[in-house]
Amino acid sequence: MHQGTRIPTCRSPYEKFARVLLIAMLCGFATLGFVLPSTAFAAQAAANSLQSLIAVVLARHPQLAVQGAAVRAAEAGVDGAQWQFYPTPSVTVENAAANAGDTSYGGDRQVSILGLRQSLWNGGRLSANLEKAQATLALNTALLGESRQQLTLRVIQSYGDWLAAYERKKVYATGLGLHQKMK
Repeated sequence: MHQGTRIPTCRSPYEKFARVLLIAMLCGFATLGFVLPSTAFAAQAAANSLQSLIAVVLARHPQLAVQGAAVRAAEAGVDGAQWQFYPTPSVTVENAAANAGDTSYGGDRQVSILGLRQSLWNGGRLSANLEKAQATLALNTALLGESRQQLTLRVIQSYGDWLAAYERKKVYATGLGLHQKMK
């Protein structure tokens, strides 16, 4: 819980039971990568739909951020592998030792050489590197999708557990009210 959160005292054993359940659920949500910033967790969780909880987890979970970065890195790897098919430009500046009577070096002794370099045959290395980069991209994309699915399933399970406990609390409270009326 964050600073400034005040937990009110429990008035009945049922409230204490509900409080313990809600704290357990809060801890479950904290392991999903975020903490709801509300002092009334039950009220906020009831107000949020399951879809909005899933959206929050998918937007904020650090595991998805890391795997998203891995996907972007793999995309850059594919781009780099595609660029290997193009020629490589080069620039070289050298000092030349020339005789005074040499007409090809009139003026100064510096020689600038501009060039393009590309191998004619490399044994399939460029194609293999591109295929490897594409496979890495496909793998990282699949891992991102798997992580999204696993986190979604964890949220659904936690929400179901919370909802069942919340409904039990309401039934217990109703039963307590009926019991007190019968006295």
